[in-house]
Amino acid sequence: MLSSIALLGRATRCHLLLVSQRFDYNAVPVSVREQMNVLVQIG
Repeated sequence: MLSSIALLGRATRCHLLLVSQRFDYNAVPVSVREQMNVLVQIG
């Protein structure tokens, strides 16, 4: 589900904000990671 939302958002130039307590390699699918620019803020 996250993959389809992210790819449709990219096609329509919408931003996707991901918030999580823990991101590991299973949190975001590879197809989504390859398509996005990442800004990481740790606070």
